[in-house]
Amino acid sequence: MKHLLNETPSNLNMNYILYCTDSTRCNFLLQQFNPIISSDEIILLHDLISLCNYKTQDNQQIIFLDLHGSELPLEIYQFVFNKFNHVVIISGQSSHAVWAFEYGAIDFMLDPVNTHRVSTTIQKIKPTELIKSPKADNDTIFVKNSRDLIKLNLSEIIYIQAMGNYIRIYLVNNKCITSLEKISFIEHRLPTEQFMRIHKSFIINNRFIKSFDKKEVILINETVLPLSITYRHGLTGKYMGHAVL
Repeated sequence: MKHLLNETPSNLNMNYILYCTDSTRCNFLLQQFNPIISSDEIILLHDLISLCNYKTQDNQQIIFLDLHGSELPLEIYQFVFNKFNHVVIISGQSSHAVWAFEYGAIDFMLDPVNTHRVSTTIQKIKPTELIKSPKADNDTIFVKNSRDLIKLNLSEIIYIQAMGNYIRIYLVNNKCITSLEKISFIEHRLPTEQFMRIHKSFIINNRFIKSFDKKEVILINETVLPLSITYRHGLTGKYMGHAVL
């Protein structure tokens, strides 16, 4: 079955990465992978530190994320899907398949994993898919609401409010979404040319600014939000240069 790997064009360098925190489990998975992908072609990541510190290369990256007996924080899932070209989720829970594909996984492997299943996954990766590196839609963002992932248009987000370990996202047409993530994480996923932090508890969409002074920002829907000293310079610098309020 090893010939299946050779169907990938030779000019497309590929990195195969396996994230697995249990050594026994890791050895089992490698046994299933080896007829398709040799061990020396697989980069092993054993913990969150090595996962987060892994430096992606210019060539294509396929990561097999093993969730056997473990759950990762939401921000880690989002980090993985943003960092790697192609993601395959391995899990013993079929319910994980729903959000895996919503995030953009190229496949979901339900335990028990076997060599035939690995082969099927590799065959799904077509040459045309390897040539292009999937990019997130610059006009949208996915946020987690309870058990669902919701796709939002960035242009419809007016402002975001921190509520402890979750956030409220206020949208046009008086809609509001509650998302189970911290404001500091979603801040890093938003385009800086469109969104700005004005307070430890608030991020605003610049398009909806009506006016501001040194203490508060007024949005076009007449919502009044606090402007903290920490973030005041960024706002005034963007719109007033070096002028001082």
